[in-house]
Amino acid sequence: KMGTTVATNALLERKGDRTILIITEGFGDALRIGYQNRPRLFDRHIVLPEMLYEQVIEATERVTANGDVLQALNRETVTRDMQAAYDDGIRSAAIVFMHGYRFPEHEQAVAAIAHEIGFTQVSVSHQVSPLVKLVSRGDTTVVDAYLSPILRRYVDGVAGEIAGDKE
Repeated sequence: KMGTTVATNALLERKGDRTILIITEGFGDALRIGYQNRPRLFDRHIVLPEMLYEQVIEATERVTANGDVLQALNRETVTRDMQAAYDDGIRSAAIVFMHGYRFPEHEQAVAAIAHEIGFTQVSVSHQVSPLVKLVSRGDTTVVDAYLSPILRRYVDGVAGEIAGDKE
């Protein structure tokens, strides 16, 4: 409850942490495309909001809805791409894979890599929002990655102030 205003302001002002989206190869624009819901269906000029993530890494991996691995996770490539983002100063990662809500092994492997690299915020879709729909799950995971560091700093600051008052 304490951070709702802080989170809302950070979201409205686009002042969350720099975030990367790591998603199944071929789905890099899925969150940008979304569900195509819009109030004026036939408008020809559609203004899309700025995305919360700064960069997309398409991970070579694919698991079917039944859990069959169609494409094994290419750890080498995803590690290289994540390291480049980290070297560029990004510290927050949102990991969203097709069918990850049900078969999270690839998401877990990439989360472990992110932690090894040093990302301070790793939001994984099967933990944040275990929903069937990729876009809803992805949007929620990105928001978590984008805002959690801001909220953590705010709460830590308030806790520090409270602890200081007790002395």
